[in-house]
Amino acid sequence: MRNRADNLTASFLTPTEADPESEHSVLLIVAARMQGESLRYQLESEGFEVDLARSVSAALDRLASAAYDAAVLDWQTLEVEYPGHSRAEGWFRLARELRGTGGPGKGPSTVRPVGLVALLESVQSVPPEIEQAGAIVISRGAASEPHAVAAAVERSIEVQAALAPA
Repeated sequence: MRNRADNLTASFLTPTEADPESEHSVLLIVAARMQGESLRYQLESEGFEVDLARSVSAALDRLASAAYDAAVLDWQTLEVEYPGHSRAEGWFRLARELRGTGGPGKGPSTVRPVGLVALLESVQSVPPEIEQAGAIVISRGAASEPHAVAAAVERSIEVQAALAPA
């Protein structure tokens, strides 16, 4: 039995041909084990380097020592860990720390164009904080399609790169 204090996990699914030089790194934040492993496999198969965190707290801890080109968050993981009004606070904190803005009292830092993807049960009712952070939205159903998550990650990286100051 594995017990990892930081809630990060090694994959038991790996692509048959791993890309030796991944172009982009992705922080995948999904509490559900099988869903997380499936999404990791999809992204690694498309050439992404993927770190999987089982909670938003573990992802925030991970950001202290690593930088990513994009993050994919299962919104349900956020809702469970940050119920009610604290959900928006948790989301914006994650976005700030991913992009290196740190927030009040963190001192000057370089803002990085980091793509954000939010996995939702349905794209019919998107919480306003997702759009405010400039995230790409994809439904869990669509995410099960072979290349959908990778396409959403690529699109999120492109959008943020276009918005970045020259």
